[in-house]
Amino acid sequence: MKRYAVIGRDIAYSISPIIHNEHFKFLEIDAIYECFDMKKLEINPLKTYQGFNVTIPYKEQIINNCFELSKEAKEICAVNCVKVVNDQFYGYNTDVYGFYQLLVKNHLLKEEKKVLVIGAGGAGKAVYYCLLNYTKHDVYVTNKTIDKALKLTSKVISFDVVSQYITDFDIIINCTSVGVKERQSPIKIKQVKKNACFIDINYQSKSLFLDVAKKLNAKTINGFDMLIYQAAKSFEIWFQKKANIKAMYESIRKG
Repeated sequence: MKRYAVIGRDIAYSISPIIHNEHFKFLEIDAIYECFDMKKLEINPLKTYQGFNVTIPYKEQIINNCFELSKEAKEICAVNCVKVVNDQFYGYNTDVYGFYQLLVKNHLLKEEKKVLVIGAGGAGKAVYYCLLNYTKHDVYVTNKTIDKALKLTSKVISFDVVSQYITDFDIIINCTSVGVKERQSPIKIKQVKKNACFIDINYQSKSLFLDVAKKLNAKTINGFDMLIYQAAKSFEIWFQKKANIKAMYESIRKG
């Protein structure tokens, strides 16, 4: 039996095992997908897997252990998918594909918009890369550590004052982990621009970030589509065959 996993810290909430295991059953693949909670990144146990996904806080750290990186992973400097071959790690970034498909499904690709990305960690870098390379949007970044944001772009808004500028933006995207395990929002939201869209790439349903925006009549989108499509792309990298997107969506209903 082939073994796969998602690795991260404090990730018992992850529904990735449900998605992949139900998908394996649907395709009659002899494989299992596990949740591997790691207090610190340990490499040797990961060599027992044929592939694994990477989440907070190891998307950047895992790069140092990769034998080879895909073009996107190298340019972004973040890896969320690893294929293991002969004990060597090949790193990819499927978050870019996942976020791109989220934009497609929600008709947010074509018109030029002013966008704010909140967070410049592994997920934020993938979202920024996607927006920069596949849209004509005017993209700004805010992050608690300003130097990290400046590594992405000169269009940086100080985290201390960003709440004052929310009404300037058409699309605001939370790429931080704030709100995953606690009822918090990464920024204060008091007003929004007319027809604004708020995206939380976290897929948890109880997002204070989205709830506040919705009360102010903004369109809101969570990260569920991104989760499904990055999972599908990871599967295709591991197995060199197309994923069944419909089955992946259906897996959540069954799980």
